[in-house]
Amino acid sequence: HVLNHESIQSAEQLTISEQALVQGLERVQWPARFQWLREWRLIIDGSHNVQGFDALSEALESCFPAHQIVWLM
Repeated sequence: HVLNHESIQSAEQLTISEQALVQGLERVQWPARFQWLREWRLIIDGSHNVQGFDALSEALESCFPAHQIVWLM
């Protein structure tokens, strides 16, 4: 999505409660972003740049510190 001056001004006028924000974040689904496929014991992630890969690496190390990580790219 492209942000332009009008969309930024519109967003600044919105008031969203903290509760609504938390509920929205709890319900969001983002396929292929740190997605756990339980039946295969596999996590998939669609990182496509250095920043995304770095974030994935940090998340895996944080969530699974005692496990060996196998990367398939």
